[in-house]
Amino acid sequence: MGLGIKERLETSPLNATSCTAEEIMDFARKIRTIRERKKLIGEELGKMLGVGKSTIANWEAGKSESRSPGVLRKIDELWQDIMDPCRAKQREAGRRELAKGLFSAAYSLIGYLAEVYPEYVQRERDAEKRELVIRILEF
Repeated sequence: MGLGIKERLETSPLNATSCTAEEIMDFARKIRTIRERKKLIGEELGKMLGVGKSTIANWEAGKSESRSPGVLRKIDELWQDIMDPCRAKQREAGRRELAKGLFSAAYSLIGYLAEVYPEYVQRERDAEKRELVIRILEF
């Protein structure tokens, strides 16, 4: 079987013109499997990868495949999540911890600014700022 996404990234991710038909079909199967297992439509997967739904359709049909290293990395990450569900849960837990840390730092900064620049910080605005910070951190 041909090179996988990860191997192509490690060797020459931009040199996808030399792919065999078998390699393109392997890529197509991976894209379809990712989409189906994550219960996504082509448009949703396209948004996750930064491409259009027609690009996803072409990839699944084996008409083309990505040459972008960034897209190939995202596809590889999604594929690894499907193959190892624990990995996806660990990454999500890591993101939550990061968000908690960022929220704590932002909350501390708001408190500091309230002490240093009291004329710019009013009590009724604190709740609005907390909500804004929460929305920003909910990525």
